Amino acid sequence: MSCDRGTSKIRWTIDRSVLASNSMCHVSPRFSLCLGGDFTEVPFRIIVYPPKGTRAFRKSPGQFRVQLKCEPELPEEVGRVSFSVAAGEDSLRGPFCHDFSSSAICSPPTDEGIFTVDAAETAALDICWDVACWKP
Repeated sequence: MSCDRGTSKIRWTIDRSVLASNSMCHVSPRFSLCLGGDFTEVPFRIIVYPPKGTRAFRKSPGQFRVQLKCEPELPEEVGRVSFSVAAGEDSLRGPFCHDFSSSAICSPPTDEGIFTVDAAETAALDICWDVACWKP
């Protein structure tokens, strides 16, 4: 993770074989984001799932959706963020807004939430999030 001008940039690299597995999800190691004020080290995880209605990655090879999960409950004044997300060679999708004080999990809207990657590309896949504190 790196920070510049109030935006946290997170990159998580996964093995593409996950996307052809029988798994129902793949979870990143815990990392921290600074959301301002006393919330300088808030723990988060990235979760990768097969598309809705699919029980395992292998049933929809190369297709997946991503979520960002805030582990603790947050008060309203610090939960608002804007975020963008990319996977593989895709450009960033977003920005989108989310309030972690209302829901601990965020993802791109349904129409932009499914990523597709070519299985013939390299063995590793980068999933990148840009997250910034947002004040309405």
